[in-house]
Amino acid sequence: MTLVTQWEDDGVMIGDDELLQIEQVIERLTTRYPTVSPVDIEHIVRTVHKRLAKGRIRDFVPLLVEKAARRELSDRAATEAVS
Repeated sequence: MTLVTQWEDDGVMIGDDELLQIEQVIERLTTRYPTVSPVDIEHIVRTVHKRLAKGRIRDFVPLLVEKAARRELSDRAATEAVS
């Protein structure tokens, strides 16, 4: 069971475990996309996380955040490669 320890700006409760997993997502994506600024990666991950934060079932939020952020970063890399 995850303890809820933090309230987001929009009133959603976030647990320590989820916050740790989101930090790990940022680390993994920073390693996977070394040409993208870590600041940009963090911004993308946190934006996606905020979009998914109102979900009632929290167990899969970090996984969904990583998948959506990876898709956005891959799209960005493909666009930059074409330019």
